[in-house]
Amino acid sequence: MLVMTIKNAFLLSALFSLPIMGFSQSARYDSLVWSDEFNYNIGGGVDPNRWFHQTQLPNGSSWYNGEIQHYTNQDTNSNVKNGKLFLRAVKENYTNQGVTKNYTSARLNSKFAFKYGRVEVRAKIPTGAGTWPAIWMLGKNITEPGAYWQTQGFGTTPWPDCGEIDIMEHWGSNVNHVSSALHTPSSFGATQNYHGVYLPTATSSFHTYTMEWNEDSISFFIDNNRHYTYSPSTKNASTWPFDDEQFILLNFAVLPSISSAFTQAAMEIDYVRVYQESSATNPSNAQVTFAVDLNQYSNSFTTAYVNGDFNNWCGTCNPLSDSDNDGIWTTTLPISQGAIEYKYSLDGWNTSENFSPGGSCTNTSGSFTNRYLQVLSDTVLNPVCWESCIECPPLHTVTFAVNATNITVGPNGLYAGGGILGNARAVKLEDPDGDDIYTGSAVLNGHSQGKFIFLNSPANDTDWGAKEDLTGKPCADPNNWNDRTLPIFNSDTTLLFCYETCVTDGTCPGQQGPDNITFSVDMNAYTGSFNTVYINGDFNGWCGSCNPLTDSDGDGIWTVTLPFTQGSIEYLFTLDGWTHQESFSVGSPCTFTTGPYTNRYLAINGSTVLPTVCWNSCSACIATPPPSNNYTVTFKVNTANITVGPNGMYAGGGILGGANAVPLNDTDNDGIWEGSVLLNGTSGGNFVFFNSPSNATDWGTKENLTGLPCADPSNFDDRIIPTFSQDTTLLFCFETCITDGTCPSITGTSNVSFSINMNQYSGSTANGVYINGDFNSWCGNCNAMDDSDGDGIWTVTLPLTADSIEYKFTVDGWNDQENLILGASCTKTTGIYTNRFLAINGDTSLATVCWNSCNACITVPPNPQADPQIDSLFRNSFSVFELQRLPNGMYRDSRLFTGVDFHPISIANTGMGLIALCIADSMGWI
Repeated sequence: MLVMTIKNAFLLSALFSLPIMGFSQSARYDSLVWSDEFNYNIGGGVDPNRWFHQTQLPNGSSWYNGEIQHYTNQDTNSNVKNGKLFLRAVKENYTNQGVTKNYTSARLNSKFAFKYGRVEVRAKIPTGAGTWPAIWMLGKNITEPGAYWQTQGFGTTPWPDCGEIDIMEHWGSNVNHVSSALHTPSSFGATQNYHGVYLPTATSSFHTYTMEWNEDSISFFIDNNRHYTYSPSTKNASTWPFDDEQFILLNFAVLPSISSAFTQAAMEIDYVRVYQESSATNPSNAQVTFAVDLNQYSNSFTTAYVNGDFNNWCGTCNPLSDSDNDGIWTTTLPISQGAIEYKYSLDGWNTSENFSPGGSCTNTSGSFTNRYLQVLSDTVLNPVCWESCIECPPLHTVTFAVNATNITVGPNGLYAGGGILGNARAVKLEDPDGDDIYTGSAVLNGHSQGKFIFLNSPANDTDWGAKEDLTGKPCADPNNWNDRTLPIFNSDTTLLFCYETCVTDGTCPGQQGPDNITFSVDMNAYTGSFNTVYINGDFNGWCGSCNPLTDSDGDGIWTVTLPFTQGSIEYLFTLDGWTHQESFSVGSPCTFTTGPYTNRYLAINGSTVLPTVCWNSCSACIATPPPSNNYTVTFKVNTANITVGPNGMYAGGGILGGANAVPLNDTDNDGIWEGSVLLNGTSGGNFVFFNSPSNATDWGTKENLTGLPCADPSNFDDRIIPTFSQDTTLLFCFETCITDGTCPSITGTSNVSFSINMNQYSGSTANGVYINGDFNSWCGNCNAMDDSDGDGIWTVTLPLTADSIEYKFTVDGWNDQENLILGASCTKTTGIYTNRFLAINGDTSLATVCWNSCNACITVPPNPQADPQIDSLFRNSFSVFELQRLPNGMYRDSRLFTGVDFHPISIANTGMGLIALCIADSMGWI
């Protein structure tokens, strides 16, 4: 992924399906020297020790390549979840450096750089034209404002002199087409050092994208299969800037061609790994400064130590010191370059840190989880908190206030305790004003999210039988004795509670009157028969038919609203009293189990309308998805009558997208190019074929169908895709309307006969009638027509070589000419000129037309008419009416016919009398 505007010149034309060569990766890179498995949770963000968010616009206004996004450090654009990294582009307005853009995304720089080795990235890339996810590398020495390594003082070399290695890119309109490239001073932007492959599951499945780099070559692999190797015969600064350290970039750009319907999409990354030869690792030592902040460690100790695999976990070999008594203990040690595991301990091994797996600074091997560090050079570690990957958060005063209105407080009073607070009587709570609100304070870490609980009249520090019972309630942590969880806070804080409830506003249920709860159950998926749905629970003594639900609108959703004063309830929905009832498994998320009974459970914190749930379910009914209308369409186009350009054939435009939306191929060299795409069979739409487009917007290479019956003049004369209900193959001939896959034979010259009826021309044709057009440069009197039989029909036959022509008839050279109506069926308008248009597909004799008309002249028979048969010619757009006098003196009329060129009218059986034939067009009677 280039960082210079030259990339706009990069040709997408080569992005058709290419084979993957069957060569697997080298085994020489056997030592994992750096990785991110994303198996951690630090507030959802990426590990700041491994990655740097590059957000500064390098030129003050935009990124290169016409990209239209801002890169941010927002968790909505880059976050870690379930062991994977998500880089997400989002359609939203965002302002940075005084510049507002309509899209945001993320760009990460690795804080690790290396020379020679293998990079492996397992990823699933997003779909959609206009998205541009990339996995790539740049020289550590690049000069780019805002890049991580420049901020560290390494920026000395401009692009492309620093070298760029594109491991994987997926961009433009070529969905499921991935590519790799090298950019060097000798070839960059539209680089020749490039190869792409069609990967049908690139956007639906994870694939492993790999790059191997040594002193002689750089190779690219997909799923262990090599598809390209770069190894220039001459290696110098111009062709091989790859003899210095490079760093890894992960980013997701947005192009101007993004669909207006786009809202967001993500590239998912499972892991990033770097391997080198074990013999290539540098055994030299680096000076590493360790630092641990023990200000918030609450127990006593004498000395802090650092222990790890570098000192064989010796216990007291490497003490730390706190000479300035600021609570931060440090030491500097020589450590061999490479990966180390370690942890801090107190007084030898008297006390040591204890980590859970998944921390951003840790590594787990078997049952041991230790701190982890890649030692690459002299390093000064930031002070971290004991048993934490980050610095110690500030301490704040927390005031606990618990409402005891609904209980009787025992003689020993109320306490907060357990978990982060300590024993059963850790924080004594007082009620000096007798309002039943008991309060007490403690100084705590605002980011610890530890556990605590309230206790009523505990007898001693271990009297846990006095704690409140929150079992089954949403504020209870079942993995920690159903204790409460302390929220995160960044300042002195007062927390409000009601004893044995989850209310957090300091009130207790019943104090403000009854809470109205609306229940709703969807019975549409229930297959049995019933009359009425009921709700039964501990609030109504499980009475059976006390509280029916109603379905007044007959939509299958039954509802009821009931008043409650208690803090929680257990209940079930039943049918016809107790004829049928719900049955839940133990552990269902909306239930609570007491002995053999598992019921629905609700903690009441105020009036509410509960979401509609399905019968016997904790969630809504699953809607049956509509049938899919998507099918594979194979386009086949015969190119026998054209020369295919160097970039090949494509189908595109309209419903397909850009000019190179669907690459076509001719593997058997029979002149028939084909390619497939998944389309909705009922939506219709337009498309057209392109001969050698250079990019997605090269519309000048489309076939010319102007004036042909298969062209849609309302949509740039594109073809119209038919509807279909199964996988379909469509056959065409380039620039014709033939749909059987054949092409007409082209002889080079077509003899075309023209004929015009001048009988209704009001002027004189004594000096001849002519035909003028683009084929004779509108010369005036070059091509005279002939009326040797004097019937007023002038004709001429001309040999023409063009595929189509524009023309008109003239009188006496240019003394008079046709004035054709804009939009007439036989015309084409270019600018201010409207001329006749003809697409030529071989020898032909054109029908005789009237002057200034696309149709034959109208002839009206003599009037009155005694002949029992009248044969007349009428234009397609005319109607003929009969007006007949009846014996009673009345008249009648009726439409005889509409829309034919020739129609015989029989009057043999109409009887005597006056008959009027009236001709009308859309403008009125003629």
